[in-house]
Amino acid sequence: MGNNITNVNLKRIEDATTINKDFKVNLQKNSQTKINQNNIIEDELTISSESRKKMERESNNYKYSGATSIRDAWEDDGIITKNNIRKDVLGNTSLDEVMRLDEPETYAKYKELQAQVRDNVKKRNTHQNGMLISYDFASMANFTDDEKKMLCDAGRIQWDWLQRKCMSGGIFSNPTTSQQDTLFKLESMYSNSIHDCSVDTYSSMNDANTNLWRFKSKFNICIPADVLNEITQNSAHGMELLSTISLAFDNIKDVELQYEGALKFLRFGIKIGLNGDVTYHANYYKCPNKNGVESNTPAGLLEKLNNA
Repeated sequence: MGNNITNVNLKRIEDATTINKDFKVNLQKNSQTKINQNNIIEDELTISSESRKKMERESNNYKYSGATSIRDAWEDDGIITKNNIRKDVLGNTSLDEVMRLDEPETYAKYKELQAQVRDNVKKRNTHQNGMLISYDFASMANFTDDEKKMLCDAGRIQWDWLQRKCMSGGIFSNPTTSQQDTLFKLESMYSNSIHDCSVDTYSSMNDANTNLWRFKSKFNICIPADVLNEITQNSAHGMELLSTISLAFDNIKDVELQYEGALKFLRFGIKIGLNGDVTYHANYYKCPNKNGVESNTPAGLLEKLNNA
């Protein structure tokens, strides 16, 4: 009884012979055949970079320069993800998001304490008979005394902020309503019928690159919290910053338009630095750097994507 080919790995090498379009017919003569421990044939088919590009162009995922990409299913998932992060179970803005926008530095300290405990608990997870035995993060009985103290300290940080900034006469009042309205207006301004744009903020204590890709949107803008406040206040400096953002967004849209290739889960972003500088970013499935690729210029970013 003959063997069936069950797995083909395509490897790019520059000096390989061009493979015929219908390469499956002559697969064995163009490949290096190996039989694994389960007696299943695994063939590694080597193709040239030219052939790889040709195969990509013939695939359904290929995007041509001069036209924006079609909307992917993951973009709709991104809307759900963003709503789950920004809203609580009742549909109101989550308290964490209010705190994050109102006092980014205080929020960062609060989350850092929680993250330390979470990391400690994960390290104590064990495997038994191939099954992961995980501690229940909701049960205080699973924490050490030091971890309980850190959680209590985190709770006090948020409680202190809540009383100072949100409670007036025993009634909750959202101190970031205006900033949130500005965020939604910016997202509406830069989104269109095909692709969505998400806007997020960061501070000196946050990782701007992580925040840039916080939501699964095709286009993403990450700005300092102070910049959002300036725009919200409609100050002269805020309007200058808004012009900078709009120009940068036009540039990143042009990069998306000019890009040609078949990168999956491809997203684009711009970041306004704490010093006002603009950088251009992109991220995609299996990007070597989890934060994606970046450049100080749109042309530089496009070149990196074309060479990816």
